[in-house]
This record gives sequence, C-alpha cells and structure tokens, in this order.
Amino acid sequence: MGNSQTVIGGQWVLAMGHPGRFESGRPPVVRLGRVLENHRNLIKTDCKLVGGDSGGPLFDMQGRVIGVHSRIGNSLFNNIHVPIQAYRDNWDKLVKGDQWGYLPGSKPFIGVKGSRKSNEAVITHVYPGAPAERAGIRVGDVVTKFDDEPVDDFYSLRRLVDAKHPGDFVNVQVKRGMEVVQLRLKIGNLGV
Repeated sequence: MGNSQTVIGGQWVLAMGHPGRFESGRPPVVRLGRVLENHRNLIKTDCKLVGGDSGGPLFDMQGRVIGVHSRIGNSLFNNIHVPIQAYRDNWDKLVKGDQWGYLPGSKPFIGVKGSRKSNEAVITHVYPGAPAERAGIRVGDVVTKFDDEPVDDFYSLRRLVDAKHPGDFVNVQVKRGMEVVQLRLKIGNLGV
C-alpha cells in the first residue's frame, strides 16, 4: 500500500480495471495517466476509465496502491478515486469498533484555512469569531500539535479536527515565530 497523502499533481499513475464488466480469462486493462488534483477525500486523474472500472486500484509508479476508482467524470479523462488513506482510516475505526460520522446539522469546525503547499500546517486565514480565533490562533501560526497528536501538514490537521465532535476541548500547540504557544480550543459546530 502506498501513501495517498504524498501524491502530487502531475505525478504519473496506473489504473487497472475491467471495462464494461469482468470477463473470466480476460486480464484487467492497464492505463497510464497523471494526477490532476489530490484532496483529502478524493484524487482526480486523467487516467481513461469507463463503466466497469469502478472499484479497481490506482497505483503509483512503484506499484503501490494509492487509491480506488470511485466514479467516472463527465469526460473519460476526468476521473475520481478514493485515496487509500481514507480506507486505512476507516478500516482502523471499524476494527476498533469506533463510531464516526456526524448527525445531520453537526460537523466539527475550528475556523481556519491553511496552506496545502507547505510541509507544515501554516494558518493562512482565521475566521472572525470562530473557535480558532477565540482560542488565540493567528494567521502565520504553524500548528505543530492538536489534541497532543503531531501535525505534519494542513491535511493532517483537518483529519484530526474531523475526528472530533462539536463541544470537545483540545490542546493546540502552535509555533509563532521562534515561540511555542500552548492554547486550549473548543471545537465548534459548522451546522451543515
């Protein structure tokens, strides 16, 4: 298994599938393409996929599975894959017997935007009145720990926030210039 979090735009990938339907004795078709976008819950590629390919693997060029074909876009060359990290996260939750997801109208929210092009969780925007602002988080802060878990980049911060529930209190450690600051934050409710 690969690491879908490290996949970048322009990276070459291979898609395998059974166009139309599975046929005994016919090997899967292999297609070459590139990553167009990589987000927390989806990878978009220009690998040509057709009906019947859904559920097939998406490989990096080292032969590691980085995603699973989910749906075909409006064009044959604009397709969506579920990142393998999403499967890993959910599998671990299933094995532990955890519950996850949100009740209607309930989604954890701290109220920040961050840089996706950085190897750190650099805060680029703090929404006025949001939990992050009330806790003292500022633009330019680098979040290094969230609820005592290390934060590698903005993606990992979002994943840690999504694992919480509105009303939870968490400790947040930020690097502000040369200073390390400890903050206490109450998770808000996005109310979607």
